[in-house]
Amino acid sequence: MQIGAFLACFDGWQLDDSLAFLSANGAEVVELSTFGGIVAVDYQLDDLVTSSARRDELAGRIADSGLRISSLSCHGNALHPQRATAESQIDLFRKTVLLASQLGVRTVVDFSGCPGDGPNATYPNWVTCAWPDDFPKILAWQWDEVIIPYWRETAQYCADHDVKVALEMHPGMAVFNPRNLMRLREAVSSPVIGANLDPSHLIWQQIDIVGAIRYLGDAIHHVHMKDCELRTHRLSEVGVIDTTPFSEWDQRGWLYRTLGHGRSPEFWKQFVTTLKEVGYTGPLSV
Repeated sequence: MQIGAFLACFDGWQLDDSLAFLSANGAEVVELSTFGGIVAVDYQLDDLVTSSARRDELAGRIADSGLRISSLSCHGNALHPQRATAESQIDLFRKTVLLASQLGVRTVVDFSGCPGDGPNATYPNWVTCAWPDDFPKILAWQWDEVIIPYWRETAQYCADHDVKVALEMHPGMAVFNPRNLMRLREAVSSPVIGANLDPSHLIWQQIDIVGAIRYLGDAIHHVHMKDCELRTHRLSEVGVIDTTPFSEWDQRGWLYRTLGHGRSPEFWKQFVTTLKEVGYTGPLSV
């Protein structure tokens, strides 16, 4: 495994400064984002896709810092019921996969996306209940008519470019837990589809992280190192399905945290050991 970080966390930094900081602090790899068509602060996605000179320049700056690119990330909702929003994300994702292939990067991180409740929906509908009966009907339509068809076609596109897609199991998206991830992987019948294991999203759902690693096994394509704190004095008020704005952090039942400020060092040791146990050898991206 290789220690690295997500460059998007260095908002406001110059590219060379952030790379120098990472290198000086023991990082080996860096994860780049393509949000908004911007890559690594100084580059436009469209320019990188069309210009080998620009790609060589970016790769050279990263290599000169002693790092290499571990993955590209373009989190979004390609299944959004508003067609313009969906098409924008689909275009971004496909260009990201193309750029990854051109750079020799083998993993792209994204969300599964979340459709609406039917063909005339305007906003995504994240179903979290098995009853009343409306909810299972929505789920059946989402999976059969939207989620599986889209990812079956998209998995083939990724395979054609020798790129794996690591889906972050994020609440608000159709794939938000390990079972849903494996359901999609099996429905699409492609090992191209796998997990971006970000434990922070699973911790507050009360998912056993070590058990999840063993359950997912070789379906883990990428790992984010992000912590989560359960705030018991607020859980009594809101539980874990908490819509309190993050700006009102003191009122929330859980919060994202820097490593070590949610779970103990012993947890993280077991986390990494279990990843090794299932054969994961990829990046640990902070």
